[in-house]
Amino acid sequence: MNAKPKKPTIASIASQTGISRQSISAWVAGGLDLSDPEAIADRVAMAKGRASTREDITAARLRKLKAEADRGELLVAKERGQLIPVDVVEEAVTRICSAVKGSIMRLEADLPQMLEGLSPPRMQLIIRQKIDEVLTALSDDVARIGTDGDSNS
Repeated sequence: MNAKPKKPTIASIASQTGISRQSISAWVAGGLDLSDPEAIADRVAMAKGRASTREDITAARLRKLKAEADRGELLVAKERGQLIPVDVVEEAVTRICSAVKGSIMRLEADLPQMLEGLSPPRMQLIIRQKIDEVLTALSDDVARIGTDGDSNS
Protein backbone atom coordinates (compact mmCIF):
# COMPACT_ATOMS: atom_id res chain seq x y z
CA MET A 1 0.00 0.00 0.00
CA ASN A 2 1.10 3.45 -0.80
CA ALA A 3 0.90 5.59 2.30
CA LYS A 4 0.13 9.18 1.73
CA PRO A 5 2.91 11.45 3.11
CA LYS A 6 1.90 13.17 6.30
CA LYS A 7 1.17 16.86 6.13
CA PRO A 8 3.63 18.76 8.37
CA THR A 9 2.20 20.38 11.46
CA ILE A 10 2.51 23.99 12.49
CA ALA A 11 4.55 22.87 15.51
CA SER A 12 6.99 20.83 13.41
CA ILE A 13 7.49 23.67 10.92
CA ALA A 14 8.01 26.13 13.80
CA SER A 15 10.60 23.90 15.41
CA GLN A 16 12.47 23.32 12.12
CA THR A 17 12.52 26.93 10.98
CA GLY A 18 12.63 28.98 14.16
CA ILE A 19 9.48 30.85 13.09
CA SER A 20 6.81 31.23 15.78
CA ARG A 21 3.68 29.09 15.73
CA GLN A 22 1.59 32.26 15.68
CA SER A 23 3.26 33.43 12.48
CA ILE A 24 2.79 30.08 10.77
CA SER A 25 -0.87 29.98 11.88
CA ALA A 26 -1.36 33.42 10.34
CA TRP A 27 0.22 32.17 7.10
CA VAL A 28 -2.18 29.20 7.04
CA ALA A 29 -5.12 31.55 7.68
CA GLY A 30 -3.83 33.62 4.75
CA GLY A 31 -3.88 30.59 2.46
CA LEU A 32 -0.48 28.87 2.88
CA ASP A 33 -0.68 25.17 2.04
CA LEU A 34 1.36 23.25 4.63
CA SER A 35 1.73 20.33 2.23
CA ASP A 36 3.73 22.51 -0.21
CA PRO A 37 7.39 22.52 0.99
CA GLU A 38 8.41 25.13 -1.61
CA ALA A 39 5.70 27.55 -0.48
CA ILE A 40 6.75 27.07 3.13
CA ALA A 41 10.43 27.60 2.25
CA ASP A 42 9.59 30.79 0.32
CA ARG A 43 7.52 32.16 3.18
CA VAL A 44 10.25 31.35 5.74
CA ALA A 45 12.88 33.04 3.54
CA MET A 46 10.71 36.15 3.25
CA ALA A 47 10.13 36.25 7.02
CA LYS A 48 13.82 35.85 7.80
CA GLY A 49 14.71 38.47 5.19
CA ARG A 50 12.34 40.92 6.84
CA ALA A 51 13.82 40.14 10.25
CA SER A 52 17.36 40.85 9.01
CA THR A 53 16.16 44.07 7.36
CA ARG A 54 14.61 45.16 10.66
CA GLU A 55 17.88 44.32 12.40
CA ASP A 56 19.82 46.34 9.80
CA ILE A 57 17.50 49.32 10.27
CA THR A 58 17.77 49.05 14.06
CA ALA A 59 21.57 48.88 13.85
CA ALA A 60 21.65 51.90 11.52
CA ARG A 61 19.43 53.85 13.90
CA LEU A 62 21.69 52.98 16.82
CA ARG A 63 24.78 54.08 14.85
CA LYS A 64 23.05 57.36 13.98
CA LEU A 65 22.06 57.99 17.61
CA LYS A 66 25.61 57.25 18.76
CA ALA A 67 27.08 59.59 16.14
CA GLU A 68 24.67 62.35 17.17
CA ALA A 69 25.54 61.82 20.85
CA ASP A 70 29.28 61.88 20.08
CA ARG A 71 28.85 65.08 18.07
CA GLY A 72 26.90 66.66 20.94
CA GLU A 73 29.65 65.73 23.40
CA LEU A 74 32.27 67.30 21.13
CA LEU A 75 30.25 70.51 20.83
CA VAL A 76 29.88 70.73 24.62
CA ALA A 77 33.61 70.09 25.09
CA LYS A 78 34.39 72.81 22.54
CA GLU A 79 32.06 75.28 24.28
CA ARG A 80 33.78 74.51 27.60
CA GLY A 81 37.17 75.18 26.05
CA GLN A 82 38.31 71.57 26.50
CA LEU A 83 39.34 71.18 22.85
CA ILE A 84 42.23 72.91 21.14
CA PRO A 85 42.11 73.55 17.40
CA VAL A 86 44.65 71.48 15.46
CA ASP A 87 46.25 74.55 13.85
CA VAL A 88 46.93 76.02 17.32
CA VAL A 89 48.59 72.77 18.45
CA GLU A 90 50.65 72.50 15.25
CA GLU A 91 51.86 76.10 15.58
CA ALA A 92 52.73 75.58 19.24
CA VAL A 93 54.64 72.34 18.54
CA THR A 94 56.58 74.08 15.78
CA ARG A 95 57.39 76.96 18.15
CA ILE A 96 58.44 74.56 20.92
CA CYS A 97 60.67 72.51 18.63
CA SER A 98 62.30 75.66 17.37
CA ALA A 99 62.87 76.88 20.93
CA VAL A 100 64.37 73.53 22.00
CA LYS A 101 66.65 73.48 18.97
CA GLY A 102 67.75 77.07 19.63
CA SER A 103 68.43 76.33 23.31
CA ILE A 104 70.49 73.26 22.47
CA MET A 105 72.47 75.15 19.85
CA ARG A 106 73.17 77.91 22.41
CA LEU A 107 74.35 75.29 24.92
CA GLU A 108 76.71 73.90 22.33
CA ALA A 109 78.18 77.38 21.83
CA ASP A 110 78.16 78.52 25.49
CA LEU A 111 79.20 75.41 27.40
CA PRO A 112 82.83 75.12 26.28
CA GLN A 113 83.57 78.62 27.62
CA MET A 114 81.61 78.04 30.85
CA LEU A 115 83.24 74.71 31.56
CA GLU A 116 86.83 75.65 30.78
CA GLY A 117 89.15 74.83 33.63
CA LEU A 118 86.42 73.41 35.92
CA SER A 119 86.48 70.09 37.73
CA PRO A 120 84.26 67.31 36.36
CA PRO A 121 81.74 67.56 39.26
CA ARG A 122 81.41 71.33 38.71
CA MET A 123 81.04 70.79 34.94
CA GLN A 124 78.29 68.26 35.62
CA LEU A 125 76.47 70.72 37.88
CA ILE A 126 76.56 73.50 35.26
CA ILE A 127 75.42 71.16 32.47
CA ARG A 128 72.56 69.92 34.66
CA GLN A 129 71.51 73.54 35.45
CA LYS A 130 71.56 74.52 31.78
CA ILE A 131 69.53 71.45 30.79
CA ASP A 132 67.01 72.26 33.56
CA GLU A 133 66.67 75.78 32.15
CA VAL A 134 65.94 74.38 28.68
CA LEU A 135 63.39 71.90 30.07
CA THR A 136 61.70 74.60 32.17
CA ALA A 137 61.36 76.83 29.12
CA LEU A 138 59.95 73.86 27.19
CA SER A 139 57.48 73.14 30.00
CA ASP A 140 56.36 76.78 30.02
CA ASP A 141 55.78 76.67 26.25
CA VAL A 142 53.78 73.44 26.54
CA ALA A 143 51.63 74.95 29.30
CA ARG A 144 50.78 77.85 26.98
CA ILE A 145 49.45 75.58 24.19
CA GLY A 146 45.85 76.56 23.64
CA THR A 147 45.99 79.75 25.70
CA ASP A 148 47.67 81.71 22.90
CA GLY A 149 44.99 80.52 20.46
CA ASP A 150 41.84 81.23 22.51
CA SER A 151 40.78 83.98 20.15
CA ASN A 152 40.94 81.45 17.26
CA SER A 153 38.62 78.89 18.92
